[in-house]
Amino acid sequence: MPELPEVETIRLALLDRVLSCQVTGFSVGHYSKPAEALQPVIGKTIRQLVRRGKYLIFDLGSLFMIFHLRMSGRILLKTPHDPISPYLKVQFFLDNGMRIDFEDVRKFGTIDITDCLQSFEEKLGVEPIGGYFVASHLKKLVQLTPKMALKAFLLDQSRIAGIGNIYADEICYHAGISPLKKLGDLDQKSTEKLYQAIIAVLKKAIAFQGTSLGTGLTNFKNPHADHGQNQHHLLIYGRQGLPCFRCGGPVQKERFQSRGTHFCTCQN
Repeated sequence: MPELPEVETIRLALLDRVLSCQVTGFSVGHYSKPAEALQPVIGKTIRQLVRRGKYLIFDLGSLFMIFHLRMSGRILLKTPHDPISPYLKVQFFLDNGMRIDFEDVRKFGTIDITDCLQSFEEKLGVEPIGGYFVASHLKKLVQLTPKMALKAFLLDQSRIAGIGNIYADEICYHAGISPLKKLGDLDQKSTEKLYQAIIAVLKKAIAFQGTSLGTGLTNFKNPHADHGQNQHHLLIYGRQGLPCFRCGGPVQKERFQSRGTHFCTCQN
């Protein structure tokens, strides 16, 4: 599933190409809602692109169009002559001659249109790479649920928005803390390490334009159909059985809340 760094990579790649463009029409493929639901966006101008957690929001002035890529969604920028994917969900035509294609192999991705973001915002926690995320805020969040495991906390979008399975493992490793450790067992030093790790891991992944694992149709691509490069810089995720970069011991993998969780015994 595309996480915060992948969605931010998409947002940055689209900015210079679609900002101030007008939506002139659309065409639907495997779209689960009635096509009429998208009609209000026609004639609207893309005023801003905003990322909130794992969501990409097109600010259309009086309306907001919210994309959630889910498991395999891709947002691609194409020319009128580019072929149409058999996995197309929706395509939007712009007045600059380009089109935005929302492709989704597994078909779980969604588009929602609203004139108010309040109820949407209320479901999401703090942005981990925004100015509102400070060490004291993380400390308060940690203290609220002392019995919760660290990885469960990182995956909870109502507390911190945008972190998924890959980056939760990377953050725990970077901080040197077991993903299974209870929040109540984190001392002030560990909480500070966690805070720094969250920011460092996410910013590194954005700098390398996201993580693309494997070569299949569900693999992450940016709007220009390029793979990310952060997979070459992962320190723990996907490295089960390989030597830990820190201590040399074998990287472990266990199931935690139905997800593969990578860690080393040197994380405590």
